[in-house]
Amino acid sequence: MPVISVVIPVYNAASLQTLVNAILTAVPDHPEIILIDDCSPQHAGYADELQQLSYPQLRYFRTDRNIGQDKATALGISMANGEYIITMDDDLEFPATEIHQLLRLVSQQKILIGYGMPTRPKNSWFRVSTRYLYYFVINRMKYPVFSSFRILHHSLRPVVSAAHEQAHFCLDKLLLTHTSQVGHTPVRYHPKDSSRYSAYRLFRKSLLFFRYRP
Repeated sequence: MPVISVVIPVYNAASLQTLVNAILTAVPDHPEIILIDDCSPQHAGYADELQQLSYPQLRYFRTDRNIGQDKATALGISMANGEYIITMDDDLEFPATEIHQLLRLVSQQKILIGYGMPTRPKNSWFRVSTRYLYYFVINRMKYPVFSSFRILHHSLRPVVSAAHEQAHFCLDKLLLTHTSQVGHTPVRYHPKDSSRYSAYRLFRKSLLFFRYRP
């Protein structure tokens, strides 16, 4: 198995230990784990947990201000050393056990980016309808659909590193503008009962894709 880096932007995550243990169970071959704490109010609790985690391949970095999910993820990518870099959210709505699906995808197809896509999103009707409308517009713009559960080849790391501080930065638009070697695979998805994203935050996140100019 190639060397894997797993990048997770963290903001008010329930437990760092749960995150780390889930990844180590799913990827037993000593992956590098990079946690980017996006200036979370729960930093004091994270510090206590980090003292109890002795995994040598774990790296933790806290930003001095809230920079947003895309920039925090890109910062983690710029720090990664693995041949392949996997990104995922801290709520484990995409379970860590689905990492093997991303690894299988890149082993079967000649691609630089792979996305795990939920086969049946079980969110509220509002979020489902918003997602489908968003993806419809993206397809009309000739971009493939995407998710926060990704796998990238390390050759894309310099591209991300050079751009992640740009205004209105959107990670997926940067990646999809840079290469057409993109694949998708269905993955299991476990949405939470409530989401941290209000309608307003979802709208703002969507606007990033359309405003950003790589």
